[in-house]
Amino acid sequence: MCRKWFLFVIAAWLVIGSKAVAYEASPNEWPDQNDYRIVRALPPTIDGVISPGEWDAAEWIVIDEPKPYTLVPTPNDISDIHWANMWSPVTNLIYCVVYGTDTDHNLKTNMVDWNTQDDLEIFVDANENNALSYENDFSIAQHYFLGSNGMGGAWITLLGQNATEHTPGGYAATVVGDVITYEFALTPYASLDMANVANSTIRTLKAGDYVGLDLNFASCDDDKNSNQMAEHSWPYQMWKNATHMLDLELVNTLDPNRASVPDPLSLSVLVSPNKTLWWMPGDYADDHDIFFGEDYNDVLDATVSLHPNVFYVRQDSNSIDRTVYNAAGELVLGKKYYWRVDEISATVYPYEWTGNVWEFTVDSGQAKYPEPVDKAKDLVWGDILLSWTKGLKSVSSDVYFGDDYDAVNDAGTSDPEFKGNRLTD
Repeated sequence: MCRKWFLFVIAAWLVIGSKAVAYEASPNEWPDQNDYRIVRALPPTIDGVISPGEWDAAEWIVIDEPKPYTLVPTPNDISDIHWANMWSPVTNLIYCVVYGTDTDHNLKTNMVDWNTQDDLEIFVDANENNALSYENDFSIAQHYFLGSNGMGGAWITLLGQNATEHTPGGYAATVVGDVITYEFALTPYASLDMANVANSTIRTLKAGDYVGLDLNFASCDDDKNSNQMAEHSWPYQMWKNATHMLDLELVNTLDPNRASVPDPLSLSVLVSPNKTLWWMPGDYADDHDIFFGEDYNDVLDATVSLHPNVFYVRQDSNSIDRTVYNAAGELVLGKKYYWRVDEISATVYPYEWTGNVWEFTVDSGQAKYPEPVDKAKDLVWGDILLSWTKGLKSVSSDVYFGDDYDAVNDAGTSDPEFKGNRLTD
């Protein structure tokens, strides 16, 4: 008989922060602080959700010590704060993500008073100068507030004006239970004309640069009692003094000349059959030789002149996007694919950098993410509602249910285990 029982498996994605590695301080910068790295990577999707693989390249900073703004830290309802940063030479932006537990939410639709709602304070100085005072000079050191409006949206404010144009990569905040997650992207201003942003100077970031960056994860009540968690030493002085920012170094953890950071990440599963392939290009690439196939060795051994069973295309770096689609059209459900990108330079020796072979598996199209999860125990009969995520191509689902594995596994639509068909929506 036809096997139609859905195997109930839920993929649980959990981000676990780990303490970042400390590095020597830059001689000209904020020497009183610990130092961390901002790792080069592809831009994340700024949606307030830490998607699988999205922040894997980053180094996580753990904040576990409260820094009360007042002598008595009330409210004292925040904990487990983690944050990470990445930068992309493609966009020249600094990307940040922060999440933490906040058990007693005080969310406002917009900033009312800087210390009367739960929010995130962000401090950034990309000028690579000595410390500046926020009170006296907003032209370099920037001060942002980011908060959730409590209705699935987010607001952001730069002290003194609307900050939308200062976060061209976007900003977002989500609240799931007690956990608030912030994502945002920052423009690295070397100088800022608040009256006319067009007159500002944006620093072009590169490996080896240092930037000042820090934040406060704050919980505040309407009486202006505030408790904050921060990595720096004196958060209650941060709002007026940039000397207490962290000193972060921009680093390349990858060969900057080779194609890197593929999307989808290598070994990814459940990839869409219509997925567009992305990667971070090498610094000197004028062209990209792309090899795509169904056999690892075929893709590994492929050359421009000899590539049996492998789709090959050359793209120039001036194309609208650096992407490649499967030449045969939509990818086959459940099939594993391999791809490689060689970076080609017309002027820089050795002129060609062979890429690694990456692999991914297309979504099988089966039902997934069941509720209750597979092998769940101690469920209360009468409170059980079976649900699942439909397969990619599914228009309806045949449901089988019973207390015998083999009977359900082997059942067809004429057997008692068949409970009916459900249209998917």
